[in-house]
Amino acid sequence: MELENSRFCPAPATSCSYQTAGDRIWLSGKTLNPLGNGEGIFKVEFLGRQTVRKGSYGHFGAFDHEIIVDKIIKLRRVSDASTSAK
Repeated sequence: MELENSRFCPAPATSCSYQTAGDRIWLSGKTLNPLGNGEGIFKVEFLGRQTVRKGSYGHFGAFDHEIIVDKIIKLRRVSDASTSAK
């Protein structure tokens, strides 16, 4: 995750930023608050819902889809912010 960016990249992601190729998926949900600043790449297993239609979601509507996380099952930091934006 980056400042004002909460992009979801399907596994196995070695980088995940706004510039990463593929659909831009905004990750949201009250259950994500425990991440603190949340900068870096996380491996996360969760229960949630994804939008069906491509549209304008997330920060300034710059994302193609949104996933709303209802419950986090597992969460582990894979890398810090300095390696996530490559």
